[in-house]
Amino acid sequence: MIRQIKWYGVSEHWMPYSDENLAEVVKGFLKEIPESAKIQLSYCWQTDYEVVLWVIVSRDHPDYRVDRNKIVWVNQYHFLHDTEDEIQKDSHRIKQMLKKQFPKLRVTSRLTLK
Repeated sequence: MIRQIKWYGVSEHWMPYSDENLAEVVKGFLKEIPESAKIQLSYCWQTDYEVVLWVIVSRDHPDYRVDRNKIVWVNQYHFLHDTEDEIQKDSHRIKQMLKKQFPKLRVTSRLTLK
């Protein structure tokens, strides 16, 4: 597992992973969304063996076309080194941390590796 946080603005930004660093990046994105927001967690496959956890910050609006998603890449997992259980536990821990950090926001996930 590569424990890092990566996001794109005008240029690529990177920092080592910590719960505090992730909360700060998400807070920065929330300042850019004028209305109510939501946080979603999802996996993004990079190759057959590599997957990245995405934390997506967007407007809480039923019309997906108005979303201006801000995506944070969190922790790159590799199936040759990390088990499915380890990946799922880490992702669910991050989800719970975000729920505690942002109790007024809706935090949802689609965390399946199938």
